[in-house]
Amino acid sequence: MALIQKNTARFEFDSVADVQATAKSGFKDDQIAYIKGILSTNNDGSGNFRYDASSSAADDGATIIEPTGTGTGRFLRVFGETVSVKDFGADPTKATSSSAAIQLAVDSGAGAIGFPDGDYGFTEPVLIKNGTARVSLRSNSRIRTTLGTMALTTIATAPQNLNAIFIIQDNNAHFCMENFYFSNPGAGYTGVGVYCKEGGGDDASGQALFSAMFKNIWVALPSTNGGFLQGGLQNCTFDTFTVEAAKSVFLLEGAGNGDVFFRNFSLSMNYDSFITQVADTVGAERITVDGVHAYSHYRGRLFDVQNWTDCRISNVSLDPITTGNLGDIGLFKFNDCTGISVNNFDAGLHTTKANVGIEITGATQAKFTTGHIKSNVGLLFSDTGLVDVEFDGVDFSECDTAAIQFTANTTGTIRTRNCKFGNCGLTGVLFQAAASVNWYSTDDEFVNAGIGTSGSAANRNLDLFSSGDIVLTRPRIGQDDAAADAGYYVQAGGAGALSIINPTWVGTPVTGYFTGAQSPVIEVTPARATITYSTSMSLNALLVTEGVITATDGVGFTISNPTNPFAEMKIQYTIRNTSGGALGALTLGAAFKAAAWTQPANGFSRSISFQYDGTNWIETSRTTADIPN
Repeated sequence: MALIQKNTARFEFDSVADVQATAKSGFKDDQIAYIKGILSTNNDGSGNFRYDASSSAADDGATIIEPTGTGTGRFLRVFGETVSVKDFGADPTKATSSSAAIQLAVDSGAGAIGFPDGDYGFTEPVLIKNGTARVSLRSNSRIRTTLGTMALTTIATAPQNLNAIFIIQDNNAHFCMENFYFSNPGAGYTGVGVYCKEGGGDDASGQALFSAMFKNIWVALPSTNGGFLQGGLQNCTFDTFTVEAAKSVFLLEGAGNGDVFFRNFSLSMNYDSFITQVADTVGAERITVDGVHAYSHYRGRLFDVQNWTDCRISNVSLDPITTGNLGDIGLFKFNDCTGISVNNFDAGLHTTKANVGIEITGATQAKFTTGHIKSNVGLLFSDTGLVDVEFDGVDFSECDTAAIQFTANTTGTIRTRNCKFGNCGLTGVLFQAAASVNWYSTDDEFVNAGIGTSGSAANRNLDLFSSGDIVLTRPRIGQDDAAADAGYYVQAGGAGALSIINPTWVGTPVTGYFTGAQSPVIEVTPARATITYSTSMSLNALLVTEGVITATDGVGFTISNPTNPFAEMKIQYTIRNTSGGALGALTLGAAFKAAAWTQPANGFSRSISFQYDGTNWIETSRTTADIPN
């Protein structure tokens, strides 16, 4: 029933049906009607409508209403800055589907669309159509989007028939979504929350979503149903997400995928990656990730990406589910990436499964700073082309098989600084035969291998077989844990050069310091030590470069061959006479090659220097006269 207020152009109606039952002949152009509700007086959807005598638009029951009669003449809803989806008939009780009503709201041209608190059911996707720009979907607080049975929307380039709550089409600019809660999908749902596709059809190969912002989103989609978003992205921001029990949260596909920012993500009980790509041909550039924390992760790498360029990842952590995990878990897998920077990361993974903390494949350039990886294998170079990777301040301790493992076809350059590769179950660093890697290590620690595998003589702190050059500068190598059981500290058999500069040796090896066909070049800063005087003395050439012997009697004595000699090593002996008389004869071990020796007089000293040529210690210099003590 219509109530006509005298001397005004304003009408009031109880419902849309009342308008539709009123003859057009009673209205004039630009008259205003206020409708109290779409279905009844107390129903949502109230608002002002303006009569357009020339309009022939189709009646949709919410935004366009045609009074009874033929020809033109429609009431058109008058929108403010923000419209409510309930104005278009959306049901916040989820008793009926809101798909059509929300589609009307999006198609209305309103810039800001509000979702009052409630549960909204969907039976088909809402399409953000080509050319619909500056769409902002907001709720006053997070809403729960509960999906009913949904018909599949076939997308040719997707890996499976896929549906979604929202499908954003063809480079829509200035799209915004805030304060949404996606949850409880019905049995027919097998897709993602948002799908971005290019063009009018099923082609997803182009740049799909441009200049968009998603903020304060809660996603709770069970493992078999999918993640939050699939498609191509350009100049987009995703800020403050909570994601539970989803598959890959973001699946990147198509061209574009650049200048995208991800910040403040909390993931719980997820299956598969946080970010992955649908195809190897998909690339991404200038991706920034700041703050991703995954708890009770079920399977897969947190980041599984390829062809990324100039990307930054920081403040990332991963904790796996403690029991019943479904598959191998890892933090990063980078393939053919360039200009990758990763800072402040942590992963404590199962060491008993074939988990890999960081996997580098293809031709990748990356730098990792300040992190901790505990896994079966901490860092794996697999199927790797020409790499240029740097690690600074990364702790790979407590890995079960190896802290670092280089496969046979790894080539390129690796730089490590201030890293820890110890407390491992088997080997600290493992090069498989035929690897061709130049490795430059500075101030790294390789302490304790063979933890918990007592009696295994095959354990090594460093197992080096590379045809490239390896330079270890100021390494700390050895064992200080009774549970460690490395037969040798270093095994070397590669064709390249191996140099160890100023090492610190920790503890005493079970069998020896070195084994293998390759002899390293050891360069050490002169280290002076007192050799306890006796009738037969020796020194460890790895630990002492100048031995001082103070002879206190006239009994002859022997300097035996030094232990652990390597080519180019240099040592010096200084003999001090404090006996009160003449010293007995000096006998040198068989490996020494020197001229006849004159012992110093009482109160004086003499020195003699040698260099090892791989077989013998050759005299290089000596003092020609006595020097006072």
